[in-house]
Amino acid sequence: MKEITSLTNETIKLYASLNNKKEREEHHLFIVDGDHLVLEAYKHHCLEAVLFTDYLPQELKDYPNLIKVTDGIMAKISNVVDPKNIIGICKYKEQVLPSGATHLIALDGVQDPGNGGTILRSALAFGYQGLLLSNDSFDIYNTKFIRSTMGAFFALPIIRGDLVKLLLALKTNHKIIVADLVDEAKPLASCKFAEPLVIVVGNEGRGPTRAIRTLADEIVIIPISNNIDSLNVGVAASIIMNYFSNI
Repeated sequence: MKEITSLTNETIKLYASLNNKKEREEHHLFIVDGDHLVLEAYKHHCLEAVLFTDYLPQELKDYPNLIKVTDGIMAKISNVVDPKNIIGICKYKEQVLPSGATHLIALDGVQDPGNGGTILRSALAFGYQGLLLSNDSFDIYNTKFIRSTMGAFFALPIIRGDLVKLLLALKTNHKIIVADLVDEAKPLASCKFAEPLVIVVGNEGRGPTRAIRTLADEIVIIPISNNIDSLNVGVAASIIMNYFSNI
């Protein structure tokens, strides 16, 4: 176990820089804060180093790259307002969809990482096997996203790319189900169960793009009361995933 007390230590400066997206992408490293996320990263073999002050979970006692630090260093590196007493420095995940995946969720231009976290957490709860993400969606190594997944981030693959191309590659075997508010959309409850499938939800403001809608085998809508215009995209995606659940 190492001990570092200097705020100007080069390792500490590197880890603190990971709060910047450019630095994360250069070093392929990111930060998680708190014992729950650190342990999830450990279970999924993503940890590069563990920094702690005065507390260490039993599971990590023999971890080879432990660094004891001061409260000041923890505050410098931490990406939360109220730093915990343990931080994990993690390696970027290898992102590969499992062969034979039958239930996938895709996000078209979703901007809010909190919405993305809700969706990924629900995907894991309802038996989905991966998430597809358009290039113009949120950064998956954004702190808010990782925290809001409550560990689901480490359990499910997330594939970022040209969403039209990703869906076209899946369309030969998967039904594409797009959620939208257009007139031709069918009420969710009237849709027959189909698998394998990909559920697609769109941007918080504009919904899915026209290019995505043209790929749809079904366009669905969740009926709601006249008292409100629409549902939050995280809520809507969760309802639809539950309807086509794989559990």
